[in-house]
Amino acid sequence: MLSQGDFKNPIEYAKQANKLFENNDFQAAYPFYQTLRSNNPEDPEFNFRLGVCMMYSEPENKSR
Repeated sequence: MLSQGDFKNPIEYAKQANKLFENNDFQAAYPFYQTLRSNNPEDPEFNFRLGVCMMYSEPENKSR
């Protein structure tokens, strides 16, 4: 797994998060958006994308 230290700057880190998100790899994008949101709590795009990642990363409820 890539960490924030693997990137030269926060812009590259966000680009990797966006790439994963756009490829519907929400589980891999989830930790990126956790970090991005914690560093930028007022950014609505990071908040939204973290929420999407959370929805699609949760195990499905098998009791239905």
